[in-house]
Amino acid sequence: MDRYSPRAGETLRRRRVWLRWGNRVLSEAENWYVPERLPPAMRDAIADGVRPYGAVVASLRPQRITTVALRADKAGENGAQAEAVLAQLARIEGFSPPEAFMLHIHAVMMASGIVLADLREHYRRELLR
Repeated sequence: MDRYSPRAGETLRRRRVWLRWGNRVLSEAENWYVPERLPPAMRDAIADGVRPYGAVVASLRPQRITTVALRADKAGENGAQAEAVLAQLARIEGFSPPEAFMLHIHAVMMASGIVLADLREHYRRELLR
């Protein structure tokens, strides 16, 4: 995780998420977060994996800040940044291959100046058909 690192006594956790509409997968994402930056009840709710991360932390009124938005059809315009995003995606076991996606978004979620999560979202080509 390159946006922030856990401090002493903190742990880094990862959730993999597939956003679906019926049986159709619309996006695949990774959510990296540090549980110790959340109240205990939120940690437990996230750990059970049932509720979406954003729904669990909503009462903190987090701000989502997009740091990278990369369209696959314009990857050549983004050079090294595009190569890095696609290489990172290719290494994720269990996700679709990079060519299955049209849009890649990297964002952070912050509340009260504290980074809560690092989000890496990949949207399927089928969305644009």
